[in-house]
Amino acid sequence: MRLPGKRDIPVALKTLKAGYSDKQRRDFLAEASIMAQFDHPNIIHLEGVVTRIMIITEYMENGSLDSFLRKHDGQFTIIQLVGVMRGIAAGMTYLADLGYIHRDLAARNILVNSNMVCKVSDFGLSRVLEDDPDAAYTTSGGKIPIRWTAPEAIAYRKFSSSSDVWSYGVVMWEVMSYGERPYWNLTNRDVKDTHTHIQYIVHANHTYTHKKTCVMIPAYLSLSLFLCVCVCVCVCVCVCVCVCV
Repeated sequence: MRLPGKRDIPVALKTLKAGYSDKQRRDFLAEASIMAQFDHPNIIHLEGVVTRIMIITEYMENGSLDSFLRKHDGQFTIIQLVGVMRGIAAGMTYLADLGYIHRDLAARNILVNSNMVCKVSDFGLSRVLEDDPDAAYTTSGGKIPIRWTAPEAIAYRKFSSSSDVWSYGVVMWEVMSYGERPYWNLTNRDVKDTHTHIQYIVHANHTYTHKKTCVMIPAYLSLSLFLCVCVCVCVCVCVCVCVCV
């Protein structure tokens, strides 16, 4: 793309699928309106909007973080991975300071450029979930990304900066495991049931020892980093800790 008097710059285009509804069009334009408010090195930059329903953003050479990590499994140092997490945290702090709640923070919604700088993207929750049904769980209030969502948000549909912090803890785990799927082969129903038990423990001060709360830790993950993840996801219960080798 070339702007008048400017040099060529690579961009990414995001469009609606053919046959979109009026609501989808409104949501799409609302996403662009939200993105236009942000100016931060770890938030995807909006370059413009085309009236034929097209969002133009900066181009991120390495694509989504989850795919990037799986492609380069085991190739980065701990310092590099911490740098990735620090950048994501900076972007999310910026959003929180503006009073914005992302609600769908996950490695798939973080983009990586050629310098390994990570930027938070995808500010249209409902449309993303429609395109990725395996990442969603349907409740009475609609679809939510169950594996990345805080228990109180699942149970009561209460989203906040705190629920984004939970999601960030899951993203930290994704980064340190090089793009492993959270909760591995558990079904969305199993994940929801686990979260329900966590809610019960928090409110009733009980200890939960259900076998499905076993926390798997990558062998190279230091205890301090693991504890940081635990703080983010509010793991205040007794769990079985296993080492993934």
